[in-house]
Amino acid sequence: MKKENSFIIGNPLIYYSLALFLGAVSYVIFYEDYFIGVAFATSFFFIMAKTTGSKFFYLISIFFILGLFFNFAYFSFSLPYDCKNYLKVTVDEDTGYCKLCKYKGRYINVLGIYDDIKEGEEVLVKGKFKRELNFSKGIIGSIKISSSKKVKNKNIINLYKIKNDIYKKFLSCLSEEDTSIVMALCFGEDKYISSDYREELTNLGVVHAISVSGFHMAIIFKILEFIPSIMVQISIAFLYVIFTGGKPSTIRAFIMILILKLGKKIYRNYNSLAALAFSSIILLSIYPYYCVNLGFILSYSAVLGIILFNKKLQRKFYKLPKLLNESISISLSSLSISCLYSIPLFNKLSLGAIVGNLLLVPMYSIIIILGNIGLIVNKFFILFKIDIYMLQGVLKFNNIVKNFLVKVILPPITLEYIHVLWFIVLYFTFYLIKKGYKRIKYIPLAFIVMVFFYGYNFIPKIAYINLGKEEGAIFKYKGKKVLLINNEEHLKKVKEEFSDKIILGKNTIVSIGKYKINENNNIPLKKLRQNLVIEIKKEDKAYIVSSVPDKYMKSLFRDKYIIEIRGKKLYNNYGKVFGKAYLIK
Repeated sequence: MKKENSFIIGNPLIYYSLALFLGAVSYVIFYEDYFIGVAFATSFFFIMAKTTGSKFFYLISIFFILGLFFNFAYFSFSLPYDCKNYLKVTVDEDTGYCKLCKYKGRYINVLGIYDDIKEGEEVLVKGKFKRELNFSKGIIGSIKISSSKKVKNKNIINLYKIKNDIYKKFLSCLSEEDTSIVMALCFGEDKYISSDYREELTNLGVVHAISVSGFHMAIIFKILEFIPSIMVQISIAFLYVIFTGGKPSTIRAFIMILILKLGKKIYRNYNSLAALAFSSIILLSIYPYYCVNLGFILSYSAVLGIILFNKKLQRKFYKLPKLLNESISISLSSLSISCLYSIPLFNKLSLGAIVGNLLLVPMYSIIIILGNIGLIVNKFFILFKIDIYMLQGVLKFNNIVKNFLVKVILPPITLEYIHVLWFIVLYFTFYLIKKGYKRIKYIPLAFIVMVFFYGYNFIPKIAYINLGKEEGAIFKYKGKKVLLINNEEHLKKVKEEFSDKIILGKNTIVSIGKYKINENNNIPLKKLRQNLVIEIKKEDKAYIVSSVPDKYMKSLFRDKYIIEIRGKKLYNNYGKVFGKAYLIK
């Protein structure tokens, strides 16, 4: 035990990667709130100065400043408001209402490109640029184009075209649902998967499998072991990383396995924590906005949990059969740290993760192998037919098992960040009691009371929520929560629980305590275009609540108190879509 602790403390790469990560995060916090950013940075330097030596402190400080600088250099890049000259952009993703394009290593939302422009194609565009930062996706703004020209593709190999062709090839032999699973598992193309199917995989705790990650890289390297040359194995694996989109989890796994392979070549011991830290340093140096990217954080937290707790859990469950032991240990260890982030974000905890990983993941491994073989032999009719025949059998059995699990496994339980805090308090309380500090045994009881008061609102609260392109709001009072939403199609996007709902256009009236909520179409809000605006009337006072800047609102509502909802820039840019007002009286 002492050896493990000294190993973690004595490894400088861990400190450097953490400092780089926190430095990148600090830029995001600075942008959101300058004073909190200063407090965050000051606290970091103070803690490091008190806990490390002077030379080590200077090195850590350099990495922290580098993280801040990398993000500053990325997001300080901008374009003139009126782009009169053509910009050559590459279409990276079609989001439906716009195209996500790459320009000089930055992402820009481009509105108004023709639908026939496909992913991977280059386009010349010009128009009005609006700076709108989305930190988690690395987006610096959007362009509403006034003119565009398609550039003739000079690339010898178009990866997007290859993926599209293989999709059509699989679709000609498999059902649409089975094809979507093959494309997601093998090539990282999860856009074909329906929302209902994705929801089922989420409930079973195996949704991570449909995003190419370390699990897939481990299989690819295992397949490539028959090749004697390590450099050839690495080259093929690197091409696979590029082909599947170069996602954070894939690059992380590639770097870690690369270190393992090269370490064996030069007869050095493999240090998993150092490899994890080193891979994060490389990724954050190239893509600093990954510091708030969901895939990056979940991938690294899951692997960190596996490194720290997997072997310990295997020793705890030594009486279980080996296969069951490994499945339970890997599932619990991967969740141990990642759930501290995912539960507050998604408000869900899957109860079927262990069973899902035990029964479905082995079949996914076979599908990944057969799907990639299909990519290689798709030009050879007989070989491709044989591969499809085997793939159909595995997919059919996989669907039978998946449908059975969906019926028997309980749905995910709804949790919030306060429950995560309670779990952490409970864990450390038991740990300290075990060490002899028995006086703190009543702390969890006090925290239970705190959890109750957290869920019970003595005064009315309004929370705006992000629904992708649209806004919604939840009115909370006592034990009830009323959702205010545009239409029922957006209900699946709402992650927070609610007891009742008002859907725009249905003139519903909901009572919540002494308040009545109803749709009011009489307030003139034409100048606001499509924003969700809430008016609260209490006695002789009227309050206007919205996400529109209060300076603008004061010019429209001179005799009312204006409350501006802020704090949305950190991870999401909200589209304004509602044109109604709600009167709460």
